[in-house]
Amino acid sequence: MEALVRLIADIQDLIVKADHVMEDSYRLVLTGEFFSADVISSLLHIDRDVNLLSLPNPTLRLMNSNAGLDENIDIADADSYINDGIQKKWTFTVSKTTLAKSFPALRDSEEKVLFFSESNLVKWIDSRNPFTPASAFEPTFSDKTTFWVYGLSMPFGGDSLWVVPVGWDGELAPANFPLQNLPSSQDVHGLLHLSVSHYFKINPNAFVITWGSLESSAASSFMRLSVLTLSCCLGHEIKGVDNEYYIVFKGTKRISKLLEFSANEELFELQTSLLKAVSWAYEERPETRLQLIMDRLSLDITESDNIFSGLKSYLDSSLQQSQDSYAFVILDRKDSYHKEMRELLKDMRSQADLYAAKVRDLVSNITRDILGVLAFVGFSFISKFDPTRLRGLLDSPELAILVKFLAGYLMLSCVLQIIAHLRDARLSRLENQNWLRVLQRYTSSQDNTDNFLSPIARRRRTLFISIFIMAILYVLLFLATWNLPAFIKFILSS
Repeated sequence: MEALVRLIADIQDLIVKADHVMEDSYRLVLTGEFFSADVISSLLHIDRDVNLLSLPNPTLRLMNSNAGLDENIDIADADSYINDGIQKKWTFTVSKTTLAKSFPALRDSEEKVLFFSESNLVKWIDSRNPFTPASAFEPTFSDKTTFWVYGLSMPFGGDSLWVVPVGWDGELAPANFPLQNLPSSQDVHGLLHLSVSHYFKINPNAFVITWGSLESSAASSFMRLSVLTLSCCLGHEIKGVDNEYYIVFKGTKRISKLLEFSANEELFELQTSLLKAVSWAYEERPETRLQLIMDRLSLDITESDNIFSGLKSYLDSSLQQSQDSYAFVILDRKDSYHKEMRELLKDMRSQADLYAAKVRDLVSNITRDILGVLAFVGFSFISKFDPTRLRGLLDSPELAILVKFLAGYLMLSCVLQIIAHLRDARLSRLENQNWLRVLQRYTSSQDNTDNFLSPIARRRRTLFISIFIMAILYVLLFLATWNLPAFIKFILSS
């Protein structure tokens, strides 16, 4: 850790000597107009520490268009380029991703980011879109994220995000701070409608700051992103228009407000109010709770309010009124729920009776046709017990034609019954699904599956099994009738 801190300090010393500094979350680029001995001294210290830590070598590039010099050089050979009398520009590039990974892990499964000054961190935060990363190299904030910042006076952070000084030993870690009961990104996106043309993700816990040095400029910048993100969790829709985002509250009225990234409100108080509201709204029955909050906000926020001033003025009172009225709304919903369940059960009984009636019809029809065949055999042969007359009847072409017509009737009866019952069952199923979609206001999909669709599915399986058995019996009856003369001859001969 000491060698790593020394390397960071050496790079910081070079930053002071650079004329231009560009720092992203994943790299640092320094540019100077004069390649002096002072610059080379800092570079050699950096090279020594890099080799000691076995880290990848940074890139050093010298440029002078008049002398035709534009090449990458080894830092160890840098001093050989200062005595040729040519004035050179230099560019030093270091990957911060590898450096950040060298810091000790403060938590399990965390993403680590390094910044060489708090001011550069603030510039990066202020240019960041909290919903869409600028590149694949930036931190995703999908899990725990720790920022190591050189020169930061005191640490700060929240449940997911920590910002700590380089060399911090873990003192004053937030062990006793309560965790925020915030919804997951999937919960929010399950209720929020998005009308944007690119990747857009809301992670409510990503930028929340609740402990530490809350007065620092970096903490305020992160809280601004937190306020933006938490505000979206209370909306009905997010619309993207010309690289700007609008949040829509669909309540008693419908209002649309621009998500202004340069909010100058009292961020910590607003974030505290948003944390309470979002935690309560998504704790249970989020559709109902969100609607209660949006109903109140849509009435209170005026046209002259921006989104943050409107939330700061009215969110606490809207939350209190929503909490007060929630119990009454749930009672009304319970009455409507029980009424809807009674309708569902009534329809389930009628559907169950329908399938039971179809099964009884199948049994009745196959029994009727079997009795009909037996009656035909009885009336045709009972008076023909004289062996001579009976054999003459069995060999007659008239009987052969008659039994084939009878067998054809049996097969036609079987096919028509199967088609009619399957078609009726399919139409009944479609009607059930459409009826459920229309009626489903207070019952969930799981309730409908458990209490309605599953019992009906068992009835449907019973019907299909009955149709299959009936078809087999009809085929056997068809074959016996079609070959009736030969079948009777076989019986008589045995």
